[in-house]
Parts: sequence; structure tokens; C-alpha cells
Amino acid sequence: MTPPAGGLDVPVVRADSADLDILSLVIAEAFHDLAPSRWLIADPAARREIFPGYFRILAEHALANGVVHTTPGRTAAALWLPVGEDGPAQPLDYDARLPVATRPWTSRFLAFDAALDRHHPTGIPHHHLAILAVSPQRQGQGTGTALLRAYHQMLDHDARVPAYLEASDLRTRQIYLRHGGYTDHGPPIQLPDDGPQMYPLWRECRPAAVTAGGHGERAGHPARQQIPPLPRRIPKRRHTTMHPTDNRPHPAPGGGQDAALDKLAAELHVRGYQAHLIAPAGRPPSLAVTNPHATVLTETVMADATSYWWPWADRIAGVADVAGAADVIARVLAAAPGNGPA
Repeated sequence: MTPPAGGLDVPVVRADSADLDILSLVIAEAFHDLAPSRWLIADPAARREIFPGYFRILAEHALANGVVHTTPGRTAAALWLPVGEDGPAQPLDYDARLPVATRPWTSRFLAFDAALDRHHPTGIPHHHLAILAVSPQRQGQGTGTALLRAYHQMLDHDARVPAYLEASDLRTRQIYLRHGGYTDHGPPIQLPDDGPQMYPLWRECRPAAVTAGGHGERAGHPARQQIPPLPRRIPKRRHTTMHPTDNRPHPAPGGGQDAALDKLAAELHVRGYQAHLIAPAGRPPSLAVTNPHATVLTETVMADATSYWWPWADRIAGVADVAGAADVIARVLAAAPGNGPA
């Protein structure tokens, strides 16, 4: 679960056990108002009381089996865990510790774990960004991006393995798509009982992309830290095996999609959205749609002979229902009341 990251030079250091208390509080504070957090514990006071103990379990697990990056002032935390082909390990004594930390909301936490676990890729070793949290007072100052970049460089240069994370909302997903090198990994994760959606994202290893802003020098990160070995899997729940294939619809080029996307673009323009047709040679066309009042909110729409689609292979509407498709897209790109075009 990751809230948005920012993007400039910030010192990054490796945390140790002495940082557990403060980093647990930082994570709890950063995640307090996220939609998945509100789904886990509806009562804000209970959330504030329970979250530090819960996140301490996860931070201890990352310290023991992975890497926790922070800042010199301990204002942020990135919890990374190496994962083998069989999927992720759970924290030591998790089945006993979780009820103690989260009672009387334990059933929600178990359902949350199960939902994420069902989508977690297996079959390919990778590193999982379990948590990226920045203190609310430090958000928007590049701290999150600095932590992200430091570990990406280690993955690209030393471990040479992919990365995986679950974005907590559409805005966060867009940031990772634009600035982290991630792509959608299957459909959104739907939390039970009409809960919010989370967005699984995958980043391939990029050995040639270890420069700082493309200027031919490596960006700063903690000196030559060793990537920990992949941990032994603790039997937990069943995982779906990852197959490195594209989940998107695959209409053949020239199959009439341009006309369908042009109609949709015209409808979205009337509603005040920016919509641009992208038609690369030899590949299916797509439509890039942007909310002009919040340009970070940009989505890609595809089409086949019958339907409009999101890139993660969720159907939007039939191509005959242009207004209905525009309604769905407008709801997604509004993201918050009053955030869409008038």
C-alpha cells in the first residue's frame, strides 16, 4: 500500500531496529486517511490507536528479511522485501501477533491480506515495495521519489530483478506509471464489501537506467548495500502464478478502433476533458484522456470491435454507448468531488 511519492534529491539511509518505534508512527500517520485504511478501520480514533502496532509488525519483518530505507530525520519509510518464485513470506508469528495488534478489527486485516495475496505475482523472483510512507509534513518535497529511486538503482545495478507494489488509489497509480517506470499488472484489487480498489503495478529491471535524470551519473543512494537473499517462503495462502504477458485487449490494427475512439474523444471534449488519439504504426490505437484541472489524472482508453477498455482489461462500455463510456471515464478522472471539468 503506497501513497503518492514526490521527486528531488533527498538523502537516503538504511534504517535499523532502533528506528522501529518512530517509523511505525510515521507510517501510521501517513496512511491514516487513505481509502484502504478507512476500509480496514472505520473509526478514526481506533485507527490512530491500532495502526502503529500493526505497522511495527510489518517494519520488523522488512528489517529482518529485506531493506527499510528512511531519511536522516526519520520522516519517511520504504519497506522492501525480496520475494522468491513461490510468493511472499509472512512475518514471524504473524497469525498470533496480528489479532493482538488489530483486535477487534482482525477480520478486516485478514481479508485485506487475502485480497492482496491473491494478486501477488509468483513464478518470477522480484522485490516487493510493501510500504512507502512519508510524514504528512514532508510530503510533496521529493522524499518519496528519493527513496523509490535509491532502491530502483540497486535493483537495476546489483540485483537485476523486477519490482512490484500495490498503489492505494488512482492518483498514486498515475505517479508510479509516470515517474517510477511501472506498468499495470492485471486488473485492480477489489477489497471486499464494496471496499476501495488498489492497483497492482510491475516494474521490469532496467540495467541501463541507473543514471540520475539521464545525465550519465548514478544518483546517490546508500553506499553499496547488499541486496538480501530471497527469503524462505512461510506457507500462507494460495497465489496466482504470474505469466509475463500483457493483460490488455489486443485488437488488430486498422479494425475500426480509430472511429470509435474519435467519437469518444469528441464526447469527452464536449465535457471539458483533453483527449488525444495515439496511433503508432502497426499497433492498435489508444486514447489518452486527461483532466485539465488535475493533469496527474490521465488515463489510456483502448477499443476493440465491441467495447471500450481500460489498459488493465476492465471493460468500460460498449462502443455504441459513447455517452456511457464518457460517464465512466469522467468518474474515474474526477477522483474527488469538484475535481473534474465543470
